[in-house]
Amino acid sequence: MPVSNHERQVSDAIKSILNQTFRNFELILAIYGSADHTLYDMSAFSDQRIRIIADKNFPDRTHAWNAGLDAASGKYVAIMDADHIMHVDRLKIQHALMEAEPSITVCSSRVAQLGNKNPQENAPQPSAAGWMENPLLAFLQGNCILHPTVMIRNQFLKEHRLRYEDYPDAEDFKLWTEIAKRGGNFYVDTQSLLYCHATNHQENKQQLQTSETFINEIVEFLAKRSPELDVILKNFKKLKEKEMMTQQDIVAFFHNFFMKNKDMP
Repeated sequence: MPVSNHERQVSDAIKSILNQTFRNFELILAIYGSADHTLYDMSAFSDQRIRIIADKNFPDRTHAWNAGLDAASGKYVAIMDADHIMHVDRLKIQHALMEAEPSITVCSSRVAQLGNKNPQENAPQPSAAGWMENPLLAFLQGNCILHPTVMIRNQFLKEHRLRYEDYPDAEDFKLWTEIAKRGGNFYVDTQSLLYCHATNHQENKQQLQTSETFINEIVEFLAKRSPELDVILKNFKKLKEKEMMTQQDIVAFFHNFFMKNKDMP
């Protein structure tokens, strides 16, 4: 859990983790850029499962996330935000799912909103549910995984040397696309295993632009599966330059093509 200037919420977030019904875990708190009493608030917890990584060289959360990944030695890595609350059984449920299904690389879930009579209302929700049959094709439609809900198989990250990359506000989407390119499998549980505060969850302009970059990378990756597709993409780009096609047209073509040719290697 990366933490920065979260003195109002971090104690509740930590309590929700320490109160998990699944007890065998290590809580790695990576501090970055905090100017408030966040570190003091965290030091009040004496639980031996807590490890605090505080380094002035962490300029942003991307570096904090990677520091956490480097320090994580467990079989699974569960991601958490300092302003969210875990369902008491989150780790238990996700651990059981991943133990039962060794093919799951990333296990996500739905989210509920704190203090709302209808907890699902206004809460951000993944557009995927259950097994994501073709993750790369799903990601052509945008990021459909909620970052602080995920549990990731640590060995997969280590084997493929995957880390968070410096793409502000879209580091998670970049990681998902890289996992998918390497054959990782995604599962989204339909239960709400995380609680969030009421907020505006609309993507900002930078997020949208960065997401478009990843989607274009996926198209390039898919096109290289055959010489014919590579030629088609090059011709599509020429048509786009002449304003005879849009990027959305190109994405739609490749999405439809691979949906119709699911057996293609």
